[in-house]
Amino acid sequence: MQSSLDRFIRKRQAPAESNCGEEEECQEKEPKTTEDMEDSSSRKRYEEKRKQEGRSFRKEWKKTFTWLQFDETKQEMFCTACRKFPSLADKNSSFFTRSQAFHTGNIKAHASNRRHEACVFTKQQREQQERGSQNVVQSLKQMSSDTEEKMKKLFNISYFIAKHERLFSDFEDLCISTTF
Repeated sequence: MQSSLDRFIRKRQAPAESNCGEEEECQEKEPKTTEDMEDSSSRKRYEEKRKQEGRSFRKEWKKTFTWLQFDETKQEMFCTACRKFPSLADKNSSFFTRSQAFHTGNIKAHASNRRHEACVFTKQQREQQERGSQNVVQSLKQMSSDTEEKMKKLFNISYFIAKHERLFSDFEDLCISTTF
């Protein structure tokens, strides 16, 4: 802690101690301590790495945040859940309008947004309903012809009871009297 305080004080005093004349060019002073040199070199390495790599979309984010999509042509990311349910979503959110701020903090903040959570919940409910209806269709397709004929007769009996406004307790008696 003391060394960082000393560096701060030295940096604040450096302009006052400058010996630059009006015609001379001022040059930055070289770091004098090993700590200053380490801080300076690590800062330079960080800046060089950042210039080379830049901020970009990381594909591994899509594994963690399944609702996150990336448009490679526009270099923008967005939330599929919020865009699918705009009536629930925050339309001012950068993930609704598309974002180029490639920071995990921004993504995590959007993930914890209550309107986003409502969109994700609604999306999951719809997917479950679709899976359920697909299971019924698949079951009907796999049904044997005998079972299909029995089902038709049961539906016809149900229709007869409803049309003639009879009690549903008559269903069992009508089923017994019908040959399957």
